[in-house]
Amino acid sequence: MFRSVLTRSVLGEALAAPIGASLTGAGSLGLPRISLRWPWSRDVEDTSVLEAVPKKRTSHRKKRQRQLAGNNQQKPLKNLGRCPACGHFKRAHTLCMNCAEEIRQVWKLRDKQAAEAKLDPTKQYDDSGASPEDVALNFPARHSRPSEYQEKLADKEEYVLGRPKTLAVPEKPRKAKQVPLKQRKPYEN
Repeated sequence: MFRSVLTRSVLGEALAAPIGASLTGAGSLGLPRISLRWPWSRDVEDTSVLEAVPKKRTSHRKKRQRQLAGNNQQKPLKNLGRCPACGHFKRAHTLCMNCAEEIRQVWKLRDKQAAEAKLDPTKQYDDSGASPEDVALNFPARHSRPSEYQEKLADKEEYVLGRPKTLAVPEKPRKAKQVPLKQRKPYEN
């Protein structure tokens, strides 16, 4: 009357079940209802996500078609403009690479000349023969700063984080030394 059909579970076990024992109409025929309960799913029908594994390896041709599809190609830039300084093409709202390279070359040449002359980069200007007015005009940072600023600068404990100091722990009173039993004197009456 009913022939058996092999159905596969999620874990690959083969279960024999009659055709009439479907999940919907099994109770009306008087046959036992088949249901597999796994902790991660409510029913066998919900386990399709767990069984979604490719059966064959993707071929090289299909993989390359997917990788080189039209929507994966490099898109043309629409925000190009000209640099106002040199006239080369550059992206909008970015630094011109031609100008940046020229600045880099100038700085490299300056550092090379300073290294050949063995100049200290912090002492590039000698103002020993200049008048005090010229020094004040050329180097305005040499003027004395307000005294309250100097006081705040000197008070490093306020703005420099330090390791917190440990709390003072009172010393425990020392116990008297115990004399071993062999060295004790017998009681004198």
